[in-house]
Amino acid sequence: MKRTRTPTQRGSVLVMTFILILTVGLVGSALYATSSQQILSTINTRDHLKARVIAESGINEAYNRLKYDFSLAGEPTNFPPTAFGGGTYDVTVTLIGTNMARLDSIGTCGRSTARVTVDLINLEKTRVNWLPDDRLGNMSVFTNYSILAGGAIGWAGGGEMRGGKPVHANNLLEMTGGGELRGTGLVVRSSQQISMKGSAKILGKTEAPSYSGKTGNITGPRVTGPVPIVTVPQIDLTPFYEWALVNGQVRSGSILVNSDTTIPGGVLWVNGNVRISNGSINGCIVATGDIEISTSRTMQSPNGYPLLISRDGNIKITSTPTMTGLVYARGGNVDWQGGGVLYGAIVLAGRFNKAGGSDLIVGELAAPPAVPETNPPDTNSTDYVIISAWQN
Repeated sequence: MKRTRTPTQRGSVLVMTFILILTVGLVGSALYATSSQQILSTINTRDHLKARVIAESGINEAYNRLKYDFSLAGEPTNFPPTAFGGGTYDVTVTLIGTNMARLDSIGTCGRSTARVTVDLINLEKTRVNWLPDDRLGNMSVFTNYSILAGGAIGWAGGGEMRGGKPVHANNLLEMTGGGELRGTGLVVRSSQQISMKGSAKILGKTEAPSYSGKTGNITGPRVTGPVPIVTVPQIDLTPFYEWALVNGQVRSGSILVNSDTTIPGGVLWVNGNVRISNGSINGCIVATGDIEISTSRTMQSPNGYPLLISRDGNIKITSTPTMTGLVYARGGNVDWQGGGVLYGAIVLAGRFNKAGGSDLIVGELAAPPAVPETNPPDTNSTDYVIISAWQN
């Protein structure tokens, strides 16, 4: 028997069909919108990264022009907006007094912009011990100590430190846990106090204004009296940046190294943080931020350059590498949670912490750290302009 649909049933089918078509259309539109948004987000991220690189290129170009002719800073027309790398950079130079300037570079790529700012200072062309300030020019300080801390030293855990050159803290030196400081001719100094806790020992001579805790765990002579504060040298890092720039070894952003690496030219400059998780390293690493070492392979620096330099951040060692060279935190702390062997010295502006059960053997720095030679072109100018600070 043939069935026929009533007008009401036929109307319902039409409505359902219309709803189905509408739903498919809405879903398709949503998928299209999401896909378009993802593509747009990827493009914006790419353009932002390119804008940052373009802005840094503007800084490099302006700096190279001012390096040996600082008088150019007084005329804005010397730094017009310039097309570069698929975008543009626009550098503004602001004079500060007679021998300082600030460079602001705006990089543009697509709809994205990025800003990079650096400070410059104009010094005499002559370079004495590669430091702009004579009162910080005693470079022999680097060879006089196994560990020199501008702040406190905290030694915890059960690890030993074996070394021959003095260990010095401008602040409190505190031994806790079961660790030991020992070494032929070792002298441990604090400009504030030496505190002994737990079963920690110092097997050597100590010097401090005062002592606290289990002083019987100090087996060598104890000298009580004033201990002068030692000025931690502030190395001028401009030659390292210039040399890295010459060899194409300036990077921006946090980087990870996880394989054997030989740095072209011997110096890697990173505007950001550096983590080395694996592999042997041959080269000097300078980071404006933090440096973290978790490789247990060998690390060495050529030509007598420092091995690790953190300009504004901290240095952290969590493994047991064999290292040759200076470990230098110019403005921060050193946190040594691992151990290993260091044929060199540890010099830092802040606090030194040693934790964990691994032993740390510190040799000595045979000579003051070397600096890359970046010869200026023949010129009669007495200008010598260096980058004194990266603001962002």
